[in-house]
Amino acid sequence: MEILDLNHLNIISPYALWKTGSNGNEYAFHTDYGVQYRICFDVNQSIWENGAYEFGIYNDVCA
Repeated sequence: MEILDLNHLNIISPYALWKTGSNGNEYAFHTDYGVQYRICFDVNQSIWENGAYEFGIYNDVCA
């Protein structure tokens, strides 16, 4: 998977994005209401022989 360009994304995104985790495929952002979401892109080899990407979006609890 190609790593996303955060500088470009932050120019066009309504929310500031940042990387989370060490594998380079997770990002997070806060909404206007203070809710933090984490999004990720993971390879899933069990869907097709050549693999496929899964997209996940999670509502994280802010400390």
